[in-house]
Amino acid sequence: MTLAVALRNRVTLASLAIIEAPAVALLLERKEVQHYRAFRQMTDIYFAAFKNGNAEAIEAMINFYGGAGTFASWPPRVRTYAVATTPVNILDWASAYSFPLSVKALARVQVPTLVILGGASHPAMQRTNELVSECMSKATLATIEGAAHFMIATHASEVARLLAQHVHRAERASGTRSGGTLSNHDKAGNVDCRISVTKQSSTGKRFQGLREPPSEYR
Repeated sequence: MTLAVALRNRVTLASLAIIEAPAVALLLERKEVQHYRAFRQMTDIYFAAFKNGNAEAIEAMINFYGGAGTFASWPPRVRTYAVATTPVNILDWASAYSFPLSVKALARVQVPTLVILGGASHPAMQRTNELVSECMSKATLATIEGAAHFMIATHASEVARLLAQHVHRAERASGTRSGGTLSNHDKAGNVDCRISVTKQSSTGKRFQGLREPPSEYR
């Protein structure tokens, strides 16, 4: 969890990007009881179903995140992977519920931060990340309309554009540059998310110039 890395403060971060963090403890502290209960009801049903032998119990969690029918819409191979990794996901949720996230802790994070949420995400997830953004003085909140939690698959170009803009602004503020050169930015900091790079691909071939990055680098 990127927030955990920032809160430990053991490494220097140039910037931080958060895509719908399940920061459920924050809901309790801010007395957002209805939204907290939405998470709890989902995981209670999910955990009980798995304990009772429902191999596809994770469907409840996937549909909570992505909307009704999300799990069924996935290719068989992806569904199989989700089912196989259910025990790991349940441990992840145990970590999320026990993670001591607070308003005071978030206020200590003085790193340029981008918080992204989906316009079609569950209201509880939206509110959670609105609170994360509100509690961090250097955070910017961005909403991708029509997207839900799995936006890196369904709205990849929009996510990439927001991340590119965020990195560019952080670099400009600190006076540093990354290995690749972000191109075509305007005075407001908006960036064409294509990247000018020279990298060695896994096939040994080099590619260079302003272009859409090959799939292995996207």
